[in-house]
Amino acid sequence: FAVLLTASTLAAAPQKSSVDQVLDSLFATHDFAQVAISPNGRRVAWVESLHGPNGEPSANSAIYVAELNAPAAPPRRITAGDGTEACEEHGIAWSPDGRQLAFLSDKGDPGQLQLFTENIAGGRARRLTNLAGSLEGPQWSPDGKALAFLFIENARRGAGPLVPMTPPSGVIESHIYEQRLTTVNVASGETRQLSPADLYLLLRTVPATPTGGSLNSTPLMPEPVRSGRSTSHHFKSPSQGGHRTERVSPASAA
Repeated sequence: FAVLLTASTLAAAPQKSSVDQVLDSLFATHDFAQVAISPNGRRVAWVESLHGPNGEPSANSAIYVAELNAPAAPPRRITAGDGTEACEEHGIAWSPDGRQLAFLSDKGDPGQLQLFTENIAGGRARRLTNLAGSLEGPQWSPDGKALAFLFIENARRGAGPLVPMTPPSGVIESHIYEQRLTTVNVASGETRQLSPADLYLLLRTVPATPTGGSLNSTPLMPEPVRSGRSTSHHFKSPSQGGHRTERVSPASAA
């Protein structure tokens, strides 16, 4: 009787539609946003999307590191939290010696990213910044003493034309948010905004000189747009701050 009852129950169970099956397969996929091999070639780090409570896609992501010479070993999660809570973590960058990983995380303040570093040998992540706005694209100086990133102070959303706008509320006003090249001293946590306040920087590679003395960037000049085109230049800025930002390439239409 028990066997017949079980069989009858199974037969009466509703079958998933083809649409539900397709959605289940889509939700089961994993999205890898970034992959970076350490400078010494011993490890690989990547950013993997996290699913919501019901398996649906979410804005949260996790960072993992694996040993390339031990493929059977489970990867280790790099996080600003304790590894049990979901948060948005990405923007990975290896230190020049391959011993530390820098990354962005909104742990403790959902939606507000901050810059962290973690020693790959062990220990907890260390928070370097306490900023309000949009942080993006961290990169190390060649000597490993500083990190550079793009920062929009007090921005209500991330940079980029595809990022959704924050719904306006309160007093509606017009304000230009400039994306500026910013550095943070890894030892002290001191931040410096290097590029001029009236210059908007595009998200491009930010290389430095071998001594870490200057940083090159590609800013978008705040000039009137003509015929749907904008004018951009390459600039060089001293990593220790100041106002000696120099243009090092002619204008080009973008």
